[in-house]
Amino acid sequence: MQPTMSLGAASTSQRRSLEAELEIAVKSGELKLQCKNLSEFPRSIGKHFVLADTRIADLSRNKLAEIPIECTYFPSLERLVLYHNVIRGIPDNLGSLQSLQLLDLSRNQLSYLPHAICQLSQLQSLIVNNNKLVSLPEEIGEL
Repeated sequence: MQPTMSLGAASTSQRRSLEAELEIAVKSGELKLQCKNLSEFPRSIGKHFVLADTRIADLSRNKLAEIPIECTYFPSLERLVLYHNVIRGIPDNLGSLQSLQLLDLSRNQLSYLPHAICQLSQLQSLIVNNNKLVSLPEEIGEL
């Protein structure tokens, strides 16, 4: 499956800004959608923005309530920055990101980290400060 994105019901200026960022991301492998006031990840519009080669995804300082499932379709993803959103949960298939080296989930609403975090074999930096964590997976020390 090729990860693609659409722009949904964004305002005209926001849509243009997102389109410009997506065009850059397709060419550079760096998806930079920080501070875009997004409450959800822009959804698929077919083959217009193919992001399969994304290495860096920065979705910080938005209003995302969950980690976008689309991010788990980026097999080359090395850095996922979701700082300062309102994320409450992590999808189980996050563990499929076997190239992920940095995961920044600081300043969100997480109360726990799932076992999937421990499946990230290349993870070197996990940033989860300023959340509502009450426990960590036992396997977290094996990263």
